[in-house]
Amino acid sequence: MFVRKFHSFNHFGKRFYTSITQHEKFLFDLNGFLIVRNVLSGVDVDNINNIIDDHGKDFQHRQEESVRNTAQESPLRNSNARSDCGNVLSWQKPDCLPFRQLLAHAKLVPYLNTFCGQGYRLDHLPLLISQPPQSEGFRLHGGPLYESGLLNPFLQYKQCGPTVWNTLINMSVVLTPHQNTGGLVLLRGSHKSGFPVPEDLAEGFTDDFLEHVYQPVTQPGDVIFFSEATTHGALPWTANHERRVILYRFSPPNIAYSRSYESESFNNVRNDSTENEKAVLTKPYHTRVDRALLDVENGNVVVKTETRALEKKDFDKKVFQANYF
Repeated sequence: MFVRKFHSFNHFGKRFYTSITQHEKFLFDLNGFLIVRNVLSGVDVDNINNIIDDHGKDFQHRQEESVRNTAQESPLRNSNARSDCGNVLSWQKPDCLPFRQLLAHAKLVPYLNTFCGQGYRLDHLPLLISQPPQSEGFRLHGGPLYESGLLNPFLQYKQCGPTVWNTLINMSVVLTPHQNTGGLVLLRGSHKSGFPVPEDLAEGFTDDFLEHVYQPVTQPGDVIFFSEATTHGALPWTANHERRVILYRFSPPNIAYSRSYESESFNNVRNDSTENEKAVLTKPYHTRVDRALLDVENGNVVVKTETRALEKKDFDKKVFQANYF
């Protein structure tokens, strides 16, 4: 079936960016997540996995109880634990390049523009997850409310007319097969929930736990977008092969959840990146004050800038004695 991509417009009616399809928006709004198939080719995935094989020393194992992701008696617990790696963007070239390219990938930019707004930015440093066989899952977490039932303003989802918006979006890049063998689960529709997730359900103790969580079946090269307002977790990993997935978290241009952009390693990566990647690695501020914006034209990512009028900028500089107010 042919599904046409369309253009989104700003409040002046001017063409603003290439968006995703109405069908995809409907599914994301309905469920709180969207699966995009075959973003990366088999060759791309093999290259990434071969690079990861050479960096085993960079992983930190979660075997200590203080950093486990499940309660001791939880059905989500297993004998082994996962390992994490957070420095893929800082690996020496060329090893870092496939991971940096995912920041501004032509197939992914329209989704990130749609879910976070044009000018989206990398909020957390990417997290590469490795789960060996018989490793534990992860209790259900995230969602628009704290456990107390109060609003969690840092994890929100909003839909208004043709626009969807998230304070934090998760882009999960799948590197190994997931075929009902554990891994990511999502609580459909929870991004709109008015009640917090009960503790016994979050830990998997309830008899109906598996009835309510959705476990995506994915292949290497697929990408799952889900709002951090969507309650999610993981089942224990039961396959004979290692599970690998890399998580990117993005925010709207003027919002920050994490402080990763303050780190020396983050700034070193930005200074050493392409112009497209630098746009995504920019600190949080509004698009109207000369922020680089990404779009896709004829299959290629292009950089644009929404600039403030020169006369206003000159006047502001006189008022504030600074380039920006």
